[in-house]
Amino acid sequence: MSEYDADLLIDILNRLNVGVSVYNREQRFEYGNSTVYSMLNLSEDQLGQTWMDLKNNGFFYGKAAYDAFLYKKREVSEYITKYGKHLISIASPVIDEKGHIARVVSTTIDLSELMEARKKHLEESLDTDEENTVDVKMQNNQKNFIYVSKAMQDVISISRKVAKTNLPIIIYGETGVGKSDLAEYIHQMSLRSANGLTVINCGAIPPTLCEAEFFGYEKGAFTGAYNKKPGIFELADNGTLFLDEIGELPLFMQAKLLRTLQTNTIKRIGGTREIKVNVRIIAASNKNLESMLETKEFREDLFHRLNGITITIPPLRDRPDDIRLLLTYFLQIFNAKYSTSKILSAGLMKYLEEYSYPGNTRELSYLIERLVILCPSNTITEQFLPHQFNVVHRKEDDELIPLKDAVELTERNLLILAKKKYKTTREMAKVLKVSHVTIGKKLKQYNI
Repeated sequence: MSEYDADLLIDILNRLNVGVSVYNREQRFEYGNSTVYSMLNLSEDQLGQTWMDLKNNGFFYGKAAYDAFLYKKREVSEYITKYGKHLISIASPVIDEKGHIARVVSTTIDLSELMEARKKHLEESLDTDEENTVDVKMQNNQKNFIYVSKAMQDVISISRKVAKTNLPIIIYGETGVGKSDLAEYIHQMSLRSANGLTVINCGAIPPTLCEAEFFGYEKGAFTGAYNKKPGIFELADNGTLFLDEIGELPLFMQAKLLRTLQTNTIKRIGGTREIKVNVRIIAASNKNLESMLETKEFREDLFHRLNGITITIPPLRDRPDDIRLLLTYFLQIFNAKYSTSKILSAGLMKYLEEYSYPGNTRELSYLIERLVILCPSNTITEQFLPHQFNVVHRKEDDELIPLKDAVELTERNLLILAKKKYKTTREMAKVLKVSHVTIGKKLKQYNI
């Protein structure tokens, strides 16, 4: 290649909106175009350093290039830098004639820029009739709240207002609507954002371990306590504590939690010293806590202590305006993640817009990722839907369906109903007269 050609190639690479970096067989950074220097805040001083050196010095957050060296195949990594850039890197090894890695070439895309471009495109493509103009709100933070509906505008609006206060918050919503994402969003905008957000799922802690998890323990407090351990309240001190599925907390722990919230102190198991804590509480539940007061499943005094502000995230089926936006967003995300350029057929788009999404946004996300991965063609059609979706579609047309399909449809509907009515898989299993292990497998099978 002539000198002119080399200069021209470098000029072209520097004009790309995609970051390009190259590592030699010793994993040393030997080339980067101007875009990757800007994306990762690199300078020419980093040339010649190893990938691990750059990682340890805080320049790299994903590990696609490292994995490409390790596994000798194309690797993908998605991450967010400390500067708030949402990036995805795709690294491919170059194999020499002896089967060894000669170098790894990595390309990095800024998804934040893609989202901004997509936002402009969506705004332009929506109805431009002034009398019917829709106010498009796309809050693109680390948790990617993508919405256009008035209902979600209200949710985000009240979240912003209460974020900078110390009021406790209860977030209501069905499984998959994004309760934990909203809690993190509120924390990020709060005055405590410099400190941590501590997350604990109250339904995942065995009752016998609740007190130790919440309040910690001293060395020798019980058999196996070889060292002292702080609890989640100490870990969350001066930050935010997110209590997910608060309704699953046993009554005896509700009493202990109430005392902590009243006194702002905790005492470790086996300890004698009161420890001061300063924690903001955000709780979440897919059950109505007020109805649990009537059945004595939840303490009224604790409820009033937690119920500073109530925010309810509506299910996706009640926000049809958001569905097309989310379908487009997740399709873009997973096309970038898997280096594809697939589109949804008009028929599939219509069907997905009308589907009820019992698993809400989480189900929609998993579905689009599955379709992008499994569909071999660039246009994804209805035939690539998971089996249970096709069953529902045929059922709505009042067509006869195979008995096996009908059984699966009935199982799915029963499980959705049971999950809404009962708190745990054991309760669901008791009513449906199967083991709780079977319930767990079925919930996973039907993505509920």
